Amino acid sequence: MKPILRRERLKVFRSEHILGRWLLMAVGFFWLPGFFPVQAQTNAEIRTVAEVRRLTAEQADRGIPVRLHGVVTFFDGRIYSYFLQDDTAGIYLSVMSTNPALSMSVGQAVEVEGVTSSGEYAPIIQLKGRQILGETNLPEARPVTFEQLASGQEDSQFVEIHGIVRSLFLDKRNTYYQIDVATGGGRVTAFVKGLPPEQIQNLVDSIVKIRGVCIAQFNRQRQLFHIGIMVPRTQDF
Repeated sequence: MKPILRRERLKVFRSEHILGRWLLMAVGFFWLPGFFPVQAQTNAEIRTVAEVRRLTAEQADRGIPVRLHGVVTFFDGRIYSYFLQDDTAGIYLSVMSTNPALSMSVGQAVEVEGVTSSGEYAPIIQLKGRQILGETNLPEARPVTFEQLASGQEDSQFVEIHGIVRSLFLDKRNTYYQIDVATGGGRVTAFVKGLPPEQIQNLVDSIVKIRGVCIAQFNRQRQLFHIGIMVPRTQDF
């Protein structure tokens, strides 16, 4: 005569059996390709600046590979300023080497390779390599207000402002004029080199139009405390 299972043991047996089947199905489901679409997409090679800028600081610090086509809007190792802009947005390039193979010039069309990093405020690209494709036009400068600059959203973008020169100072270490400009409800520092002496003499109190790359300086809490405009050419001031 076959033994009869007690009702309690039968319930446990059925529960364990169902749970075991569910766990096997769950494990199989988690191993299906593409189950983690966010992670897969985040770690795939990025092809536009806008995609890089949408990353969170944590995502950017994963060192996601990047390959971009764009134009160099500013590049000067003496003041550690390297910027690129494509059809979607502008971004800062971190160049950790003095290798001439990474050197570029304003107005060059380039293909760059690198990896993402969180930067001080917005994500940046650590440059690993570049290929110069030729010469091209700089992007059209977008007119902005001081309030837009102060929001931090224009960081690394090629912009245009109007204002009144309040003071200027020549930094002899890098030959850049630092020009304090009052615009809207605040002050912006324009970094310009190569201005003719006759223009400098009458510059204070002049109304000026400036095109260049917006740089926003931040503290360790990623809070903005100063705004600058890197002017790539004398005709942009």
